[in-house]
Amino acid sequence: MIDNEIESRVFKDINFFPDDMKILILGSFPIPLYSQVDKFNTLPKDKKENAWYYSSSRSEFWKLIYDSFQDKIQEEKSFFIQNKKLKKELFTNNKVGIADVFLKCRRKDKNSSKDTDLIIVEYNKILSDVLLSYNTLKLIIFTSRFTENHFFKIINNIDYSILDSFDVNNIYNNKLSNEIISSIRERIIRVNNNKVKIATLTLKRSPIKGITLYSTKRELYSYYLNLYN
Repeated sequence: MIDNEIESRVFKDINFFPDDMKILILGSFPIPLYSQVDKFNTLPKDKKENAWYYSSSRSEFWKLIYDSFQDKIQEEKSFFIQNKKLKKELFTNNKVGIADVFLKCRRKDKNSSKDTDLIIVEYNKILSDVLLSYNTLKLIIFTSRFTENHFFKIINNIDYSILDSFDVNNIYNNKLSNEIISSIRERIIRVNNNKVKIATLTLKRSPIKGITLYSTKRELYSYYLNLYN
């Protein structure tokens, strides 16, 4: 029997939705360092103050964001990555929102950061309202197939339809390997009269041993994040 405590985020500024939001990035749930108070308290003061989405030093997320908007950022990458205020300003100026699909979870293993070890206690149900109310929304980026699957459990109370989209395949035709192309799923969700592109990026590791996928991730994030700017 699993008796680990219910976890939520140690930071309170969740569900970051700028006015006229065009793009929404959705993840699952923070790693234990940012959802368990005892672990969070081991961090130095500056890291506590800047705790937000994907704050782990191992995460590539904010490096990818910086590289995608590099021409719009004056600060050095290392300074930007450690500054929550700059991240919020960048997302606000470029109409990018960010949230997670889960509000509260337990873990099968208290020290595990794997999505598959999460036991969902509470979904982030506001995402259903976001899809209905933000007519400016053009794109949702899912950071994993796991995240995408659970998002559709959240919106099962509203009417929508799904359409195929092959735009990314056409753009990168003959430029990416079949393994990488198969790691990208792009579709369109239609709610009322609004069509929102949904892109799921599941690039975890290179199909070629010893070859990094960072440059490919950077290219794809840059493509999607600048698609409507």
